[in-house]
Amino acid sequence: MVLILLLFKLIFFYIFILDLNITRLDINELKLVSIKNIQVGGSTSPLVIEAEDKHSNISSYILKLYNKNSINQNYSVAKEIIASEVAKEFDLPAPDYGIINFDHKYLKSVFTDSHIESLDNGYKFCSKIIEGSLIYNPSTKNNFLKDYDLENVFAFDNLILNVDRGGYHNKPNLLVIDDDFVLIDHELILPFYSNPQSININYWNYFSVYNCDKHIFYNLLKTKRKKGLIFDEFQLHLNNFNLSIFDSIFANLEYFNINNSGKQDCFDYFNWAKTNHGKIVNVLNNRLL
Repeated sequence: MVLILLLFKLIFFYIFILDLNITRLDINELKLVSIKNIQVGGSTSPLVIEAEDKHSNISSYILKLYNKNSINQNYSVAKEIIASEVAKEFDLPAPDYGIINFDHKYLKSVFTDSHIESLDNGYKFCSKIIEGSLIYNPSTKNNFLKDYDLENVFAFDNLILNVDRGGYHNKPNLLVIDDDFVLIDHELILPFYSNPQSININYWNYFSVYNCDKHIFYNLLKTKRKKGLIFDEFQLHLNNFNLSIFDSIFANLEYFNINNSGKQDCFDYFNWAKTNHGKIVNVLNNRLL
């Protein structure tokens, strides 16, 4: 009997480990093929690279190079991954992404030794380049950007407390492609998720003081605002938010040793938001009055 119980425990253990391995492989680990050039205008000196994915496909990516402080204090790579995965829950398009690590000696052709020394040595975040895409220009008429697109992106950025789509740097961080759009650059989200960790986090306070006035869609939405609730689609997504995605996300972060402070603060915030979806939508509506 004891042997049978032991056997069942072993089987369960191996199934559990196998499941974890499947979860880990959700993130696309890339191999560097070549460095093409520095992308103009990026605050993190991003590189355009060619990299090979796990299926042996070679594609062009934007590689973000964060310094040690950004990784140790802001968890920038972790936040990029978290936002990319959460965006899927709200049916918002983000580029395919991967992570990459390589010997920094390959950076000597593009950066000084002192700059290379300042960079974090761990896995780096890569966004797959979308050919033909352009940076969104608010002064250009984009007929494919429907009201519900504006509403959902605005609400999503409020939810993740994103200060960098518009914001004080006035960066749209949104690409347009023919009749669609793609969200990029999410390292400046969830300010409470940082090192040192906040104690007794008041999520309602963080959400309430978020300044949305400089968001790229704020003025458009104030002008176009319809009577009644306009965030019904966003509220539906938030109410149905599958919080178990954080198990997979953080299993990957741990497996690849990507700096983070654990799942709990992240999970607790989005659980709070899901529980209070009605109040959150009321606040969003009031912000556009």
